[in-house]
Amino acid sequence: MIQHVFDYTLEPNHLYDPSFIYGIYSPWLQELRAKKNLPLICKASYWAGMSILYRDVALRRMGQVSALAHTLRCHADGHDLARLVREIDLVTCVIWGPCAQVIRDDMIFVVSMCTSLRTFSFRPHPAFPLLESPPTTSQDEDGLYNPTWFLDPFPTTDGPLLKNALASTLTTLSMCFRIEGPSLLKLHRLLQFATVLESLTLDRPTPDFQLPGELLPDNLTAPLNLPSLRRLEVSFGAHSDYDRYLNSWILPSLSHLTVLVPQLGGSAMPLIRHLGQHLKYLHVYPLEGLE
Repeated sequence: MIQHVFDYTLEPNHLYDPSFIYGIYSPWLQELRAKKNLPLICKASYWAGMSILYRDVALRRMGQVSALAHTLRCHADGHDLARLVREIDLVTCVIWGPCAQVIRDDMIFVVSMCTSLRTFSFRPHPAFPLLESPPTTSQDEDGLYNPTWFLDPFPTTDGPLLKNALASTLTTLSMCFRIEGPSLLKLHRLLQFATVLESLTLDRPTPDFQLPGELLPDNLTAPLNLPSLRRLEVSFGAHSDYDRYLNSWILPSLSHLTVLVPQLGGSAMPLIRHLGQHLKYLHVYPLEGLE
């Protein structure tokens, strides 16, 4: 009962943006302050308040990754606390090269402990590169970069970082970064584990995008099959090879489709004809003005 009361006191999480650009008095931070007070009301409502506080975790600085890992390791009920986490959102969380290994290990630990994870989203900082490892001095980025560890095929002995979550609990995945050929190949391999995924959001390919040879129609051993996917947001019409790759997907449960076309009047009909047999919702809009 207390859990339901707390739920109704807060707005849905998707209405807020945890980005730094809105300052210290942003609606998201005000909501977070309200969540922090819920476990302090009384002992009887402690775990009900903690479930609200830890349900949606936004990591905006690399130190917060280590802080969360430390909390889960040291809390007397660390395992129970980890099971409260339903969503992890990496928001412009750049990593400094000398700290990369520590933060990576902590991130692996956090994801492995959060066995009830339902949503994972990644929004990189636009001013820094997307890399698997720290940039070299020749890249002149002061050692700061956006990590792509979740796409790394071997970050742990069990395989990709999100492998177990995609195969068991993860229902929503949002990858808000411009897609390059190598990252698409890694994403394709990762999504092969996504047996329970229901919602997927992918950003646009880069202007110089080249489809990896392994994903070409003649070389593709088996098309990507996402049996549980109901909601999909992708771009279409900017790169013919990328379009052909999307048209090879098998999505038998798809009911909601959002398509970004490169310009007003761009056509998404090939994709709609391929995936639209069971659609209940369709939204097509141009990318003009979104740059």
